[in-house]
Amino acid sequence: MFEFRLPAPGAATKALVGGICWIACLQAAVAQHVAQLAWPGYSRSTDAISYLGITECGPFRDVLFSDTVYVCSPLHDVLNGSMILLGILVSAGLWLTYSVWRGSSWSRWGARLLGLGGAGIVLSGLWSADENLLLHGVGAALYLGIANLGIAMIGIGEFRRNRLYALFTCAMGLTGFLGFVAFGSQFLLGMGRGSVERFAAYPSLIWLILSGMLIGVGAAAARRRDQRQLAASQAATGRVAS
Repeated sequence: MFEFRLPAPGAATKALVGGICWIACLQAAVAQHVAQLAWPGYSRSTDAISYLGITECGPFRDVLFSDTVYVCSPLHDVLNGSMILLGILVSAGLWLTYSVWRGSSWSRWGARLLGLGGAGIVLSGLWSADENLLLHGVGAALYLGIANLGIAMIGIGEFRRNRLYALFTCAMGLTGFLGFVAFGSQFLLGMGRGSVERFAAYPSLIWLILSGMLIGVGAAAARRRDQRQLAASQAATGRVAS
């Protein structure tokens, strides 16, 4: 089990709610799958995730890859809405679980970078690639690049406390960050742009969901422990008073 310190009263309850927020990030994968199903010609391998959020049907100039692709995503609002919700869940979960990451400076700074990534994905959801490519791109870079770097830093910070969890965290963060670098530099290793972008996007999502589960379990156990201690203290006080 992932163990962590809860330095302040009420931190266990906050951490539990924060863990639930991160588990709820699963909605982004569900929304993406639903949006893909509504576009029969969409390819996870060759089409970027951002194409699912483009609001108009027709030719779209992909500036990054210097080509023009045909896009038509009937459920673009579902994809964009899920991105906004993802950013809110990431940020809310981070705020509620912040006591978990206060153990080292690496974890604290990593958590701050993750928070920037949460703001970035909201930005990408608010402005699709065809509405404002600059803002969409900045938001995507914050989430795919900065957030993954932050996750890797959290892994370094957690190494002394839980080595297995730290290795998993570093692996997810570094995989996502390298995927971001490969996608941004068009170094696709023989794969389609969609596949490489998913190497950048999915590790952070997996980390958020599994970390939310671990934090939730640990926080629930901490709440039960605190309740038992409180009950024992009240019982002892009652015996002394009598």
